[in-house]
Amino acid sequence: MAIVRTKAILLKNYPFGESSEIAILLTEKLGKVKIAVKGARRLKSSTRAKIIPYAISDLVIYVHPKKDVYNIKEAHLVKVFRRATDMQFQKIVSAVLNIVDNYVHEGPGGERIFHILQNFLEILDSSENGKVLQFSFILKFLKMMGLSPILRRCVVCGREEELGFFSATLGGVVCSNCAKELDSPIRINEGLRKALIFLEEKDFEQVAKFATDRDRVEKILKEYLEYHLGVTI
Repeated sequence: MAIVRTKAILLKNYPFGESSEIAILLTEKLGKVKIAVKGARRLKSSTRAKIIPYAISDLVIYVHPKKDVYNIKEAHLVKVFRRATDMQFQKIVSAVLNIVDNYVHEGPGGERIFHILQNFLEILDSSENGKVLQFSFILKFLKMMGLSPILRRCVVCGREEELGFFSATLGGVVCSNCAKELDSPIRINEGLRKALIFLEEKDFEQVAKFATDRDRVEKILKEYLEYHLGVTI
């Protein structure tokens, strides 16, 4: 058994036994883990108040190689986000956490996602450009998971010119010639295609200042996520 100190973000939790909870966490050093939070549903639980939504916690965890659920030795709150009680903030963050929870496997491998998620939350906390930041996180996440849409060449023939359409089912942009053979592809312009690339590649600080057609970007990502991941935003 090892003892590991790590930062953590709560993805979701659910009741366990009469008074405890299981917390699903994305951590800086262990990736995605399950933690038994004993007595978490008791009003006077000291641990309950330190592993909460829309916050970053610092945990000392007992890690047992033969157990799927770990236990906590210590828990401290590092940061509660300023906009944690804002409904729009909660809606955006909950949608992002749902995607992370569904497509990051337990165990090592989620550490890179932790850092991008932490950065996203910190920038979102002080920005009014929440939906655009959400789109940017999704595109970055898809890229890190090897699931990103193809945006620089036609997904059918590989052509790099006249990329005026997007096909969610085929997984990327389509040239005007190939689009003739498709059933109802989404029409896009060059500005929108470049906006998707910008959101995928640039850091959140730059994205927070970026203006784009949010409705059209959302339509593209919504169809793509529903078809390839079975989730919605």
